[in-house]
Amino acid sequence: MSTPHLPFWRTPLGWACIGFAALAAVFLATGHAAHVLSVLAWLALLACPLIHVLMHRHGRQIHDRGKAEKADAPRNG
Repeated sequence: MSTPHLPFWRTPLGWACIGFAALAAVFLATGHAAHVLSVLAWLALLACPLIHVLMHRHGRQIHDRGKAEKADAPRNG
């Protein structure tokens, strides 16, 4: 009988990596708060074009789906 395959984050090594990442995040936030906050402002500005592109793509898919539904609808008359 084989043992079930666990995802990486549920293995002991995965838990160690999660703990290390959490510890690094705490030290980064407490020791370099000014640096982290200044980078967050730039990340917010850089995220705007990405969000703009993704929202346009999503809107086009909805628009195309609406056209397809209208074309498939039976016409009265």
